[in-house]
Amino acid sequence: MPGQMAERDSARLPAARFLADFHRIGVNYPDHSARPGVPAWRDWDWAEPDWPTIQAMLTSDANTGNPAAQRFWQAGGAWTEQIVARRTQIIQERTYFQQWLTELATSARPLAEGPMHDDYHRKNLLVEDGAISAFLDWDGCHRDWLMMDLATAIWEFCLEKAAHKLNLDHAQAFLAAYAAAQGPVTTQEFDLIVPFIRCRRMIEVVSVLQGIVTGEAWDEGHAEYLIHNLISLDNLRAVQL
Repeated sequence: MPGQMAERDSARLPAARFLADFHRIGVNYPDHSARPGVPAWRDWDWAEPDWPTIQAMLTSDANTGNPAAQRFWQAGGAWTEQIVARRTQIIQERTYFQQWLTELATSARPLAEGPMHDDYHRKNLLVEDGAISAFLDWDGCHRDWLMMDLATAIWEFCLEKAAHKLNLDHAQAFLAAYAAAQGPVTTQEFDLIVPFIRCRRMIEVVSVLQGIVTGEAWDEGHAEYLIHNLISLDNLRAVQL
């Protein structure tokens, strides 16, 4: 594909406009059926089948005889103790967002829906001559609330990663560019941006923990990413856009 991998700063506003175009086209796509095997996030099971094993893993120690917990300790490096120290946060945030999504889904609040990419970040965008030239990695694409896509994009393009924080000026600029490009997620939904960013951070946490149980990749890099998301959850708690 033509172009180079997008840089966060230089591609921030082009990425916002491109996402608006993608969403605007998608809401008018005539097929509104769900994608088989890829449920909307409000229908995700929050790793329910593996949750007892995950909880046991989070309460284990380095001398555990449980195979999943052994992998958790052996491959997670020094980050593992920090994850275990945050097990109460993990359990409480999972419970909260599982209920929050259910309540939002059963409310009468209208939210823009359409095909969402589900992994909108700079590594999945190529840029040529200052414009987006390719949009990659469609594994997670499915019909859902577009706010989840927008919130994920804002986090990915406006993140101060070392500080585990959202740059509010960058986030406001991203939102303004999305709105100017007539993205279908309107200002009436913007109060949900930070809650959806936090919700997605928790989805990432639970997904990584489930991956340990099911045999997916797990190493110190994944463990560090998990801690990054947990710290970010705390830092985002009082943020408003």
